[in-house]
Amino acid sequence: MKAKIVLLVIIATAALTLQASASDRFQIVVHDNNGNNVYNAFVEVWDGGNRVDSGYSDNSGAFYTWLERSIRYRITANSNGQNGDWQGFPENNEIHIYMN
Repeated sequence: MKAKIVLLVIIATAALTLQASASDRFQIVVHDNNGNNVYNAFVEVWDGGNRVDSGYSDNSGAFYTWLERSIRYRITANSNGQNGDWQGFPENNEIHIYMN
């Protein structure tokens, strides 16, 4: 009986751990001050003081990353002297950053 209880606790803990760490793929689209998509903008994804991802936007102005919906992120972008950022909990799978 004790073995069954221990096994159930282990299974429940594993299930909760998997659920808590689930993340989704997000598209971050970078726009300039005219609303145009920006190729080769440098994007950084921050969780508090920790940079969790970075890279450059592609030909369509998009940068792809994996985010957890339960974490509040700060995402920055810069290119050619323009900067922009977004802060919050990711809700849908597309985030737009408008630089100025």
